[in-house]
Amino acid sequence: MQQLEALKQRLQEESESPEHIFMTRAAFNTLTDEILLMTKNEKTDLVIMGTQGATNTREILFGTNTTQVINKTVCPVIAVPSEFKYKAPKAILFPTDYEIDYKKEQLQQLLNLSKKHGSNVDVIHVTTGYDPSDDQIGNKQKLNHLLAQTDHTFHDLPDQGIIGAINQFQTEKVMNLLVMVRNKHTFFERLFVEPVIKKIGFHINIPFMVVPYSN
Repeated sequence: MQQLEALKQRLQEESESPEHIFMTRAAFNTLTDEILLMTKNEKTDLVIMGTQGATNTREILFGTNTTQVINKTVCPVIAVPSEFKYKAPKAILFPTDYEIDYKKEQLQQLLNLSKKHGSNVDVIHVTTGYDPSDDQIGNKQKLNHLLAQTDHTFHDLPDQGIIGAINQFQTEKVMNLLVMVRNKHTFFERLFVEPVIKKIGFHINIPFMVVPYSN
């Protein structure tokens, strides 16, 4: 409790907004279960948590707690790499396969961030060599409509693995935030299989926002 109070005092001193209210809580529970309980009981809008896991300069492997929270929570989660130095999210990377029927409430936190910081959203899609389906075309149009009040650009990248595309795009343009929608029917679930991550070298040194999918 002393450490929590010390952290609270530090946050209050560093906060530039009088609207910020900090509260501490200690619980006899696992971290993941307590986070999930709090998000449900307190109708939390956003979870922000640090993540260790840089195994070398090319790979990052999310810890068990981060992965479990991302996979189970009902609100967006931002995972912040331990070595990250804060920068305003002026450039946001948003990979998609257009398999998701996007809704405004899903992307509200993204829209809020982009509005507050005047961000540009780069939407990347990896082509597969096949024409997009009618559903994909419709979902892209919906996404374009939702981002209408946000500076955004659509990119169609050549056929390659989605993680390779994310890594490559970051080498060509500096990004401040990676955002993805969690949907078990798309490529997202493959990102959190440990052997795959180690093999393909998924590396990010920027915060990663994961948005839960809602039907």
